[in-house]
Amino acid sequence: YEIGDRRITAGARIESAPARWLRFGVGGKRDQVQFGGAEDRVTRLGGDVTVDTRVDPAFPRNALHVTLGVERVGFEVGRANQKTADLRGYLGLFGQSVLAVRGVSITTDQPLPLYEHSLLGGAANLRGYDAGHRAGDNLAAASAELRIPLTSPLNFGRFGVKAFADWGTVYGAGDKLGDQMFDRGMGGGAYVHLTVVSLSLDVARSLNGNTRFHFGLGVTFK
Repeated sequence: YEIGDRRITAGARIESAPARWLRFGVGGKRDQVQFGGAEDRVTRLGGDVTVDTRVDPAFPRNALHVTLGVERVGFEVGRANQKTADLRGYLGLFGQSVLAVRGVSITTDQPLPLYEHSLLGGAANLRGYDAGHRAGDNLAAASAELRIPLTSPLNFGRFGVKAFADWGTVYGAGDKLGDQMFDRGMGGGAYVHLTVVSLSLDVARSLNGNTRFHFGLGVTFK
């Protein structure tokens, strides 16, 4: 929307992990939002459950990582119930290669203010497009990625290449997902996983013929 967005946030969260692969979380937060000339107080109360069978989060194989959550979102002019599902699976193929698939769904039962819309585009859910390419109350996205390591996992670091395809759309509260048109991005990239640092570079092309570069950096603390 090319509108300035300033937020002051305070929140708290409690997590419990009864098993290595299972985690529960509940929490809440309050945002003081200034969006252009509009001001609002946004409150969120909710919980989530995560199932994570990954042994090596940097390069998972034959594993699942699933998070399901629900939140009650309050504004000065109304309320909405928001549900989130993030489903990821990793299947080992030939050699050390892995097929990684992901599906993301964010849905709400009431229209949201513009400053609470879900953003489509960028490395988060649709490579080949700028972050915020489209925005809406609801978001659905999926991706498939083939990762091929080129070095042994016993080396100091792991280097590899990948090819991927992403799909995504946003739509209004009350609309049907089956009626929406999906944007698509396709491309490839390379990654490096060291002991505590992970680097990635993706090059993706959108349906409208534009090319975008997406750089990622991650640090692991143990």
